[in-house]
Amino acid sequence: MKKYILVLTLIVFVLAMTVAQASDDNMLVLKSVDNAATIYVQTNANFDLELWQEEMSEEVAGYQTFLEFDSDMLSIEADNITLTGTPFGLPIRKVVVDDYINLAAGLNPMSDPAQSPTDADAKLGTLTFKAGTTEGTTQVVFRDNNPPTRFTTINGVADEALTVDGPFIVIAGTKPTGTIKINNDATYTASTSVTLTLDASDALSGLASMRFSNDETTWSAWEPYATSASWTLASVDGLKTVYVQFMDKAGNVSDAVSDTITLDMVAPSGTIVINSDADYTNSKAVTLTLNASDTTSGMDEMQFSNDDNTWSEWEEYAASKSWNLDDTEDGL
Repeated sequence: MKKYILVLTLIVFVLAMTVAQASDDNMLVLKSVDNAATIYVQTNANFDLELWQEEMSEEVAGYQTFLEFDSDMLSIEADNITLTGTPFGLPIRKVVVDDYINLAAGLNPMSDPAQSPTDADAKLGTLTFKAGTTEGTTQVVFRDNNPPTRFTTINGVADEALTVDGPFIVIAGTKPTGTIKINNDATYTASTSVTLTLDASDALSGLASMRFSNDETTWSAWEPYATSASWTLASVDGLKTVYVQFMDKAGNVSDAVSDTITLDMVAPSGTIVINSDADYTNSKAVTLTLNASDTTSGMDEMQFSNDDNTWSEWEEYAASKSWNLDDTEDGL
């Protein structure tokens, strides 16, 4: 197979010339659409890489390049490679064999170029790959070849190109996992404004975003992942559930996970009776009889005051309480 590839290359790209050493510039660069150093892709998803000429120190009339990739993790067909008609409009060659890619445009020095030679930065093509089902990190790179990756100058001289391999490609198909707690796992809240504590993880690509819902149907917009978030509950008293989903950098979305809390915005009601509702007492020490109720959360604590200003510490609710009246003169 390798002998066949070599013969095909020599037939398609007729270049009986001496190849000069690479210039200080004259670069062929393979990069992501947004020029990221690492791209994250779901299994079985398509993604684009772009081939560029950059930092040219002289005008060139064409190029020829040789790439390779891991065919266990990526695939591409020649029809999924789009080479630009400019700056090089002479017959374009694009060949994919196994895990090799050969690309060329405007290379025949025996013909007049069909376009003007250029030293400008230019996108030469877009390569649309498909990720496989194998998770991990891979890369598309320029491979060693004879002849090497090179440009053709306006004088018909082949000038070996400097090359920059493509970005790292992280292929991930596993969903993130995580947990949520409302108000530090409290049982009740008196306010619709709560604080969510999030703890999520993703083994390959890392976490990117999260979103929330009160009903698992209507969701908030995706926002950057964080370990804490403010949230508003639905405004009717009762048991409330908050759902969260996490998204990793490859776009995998977790199953919804949730936590619950009981919202109780209605104050309890109750009564107090001093000394069984006696009209008089000759002692500061009295007995208080309490009767209070709360429909949603139930009774928890109580506190007391002789002036509605200075209050005792909160204590567990009970139906009876010993209390001392103010040490003042007799009277109401």
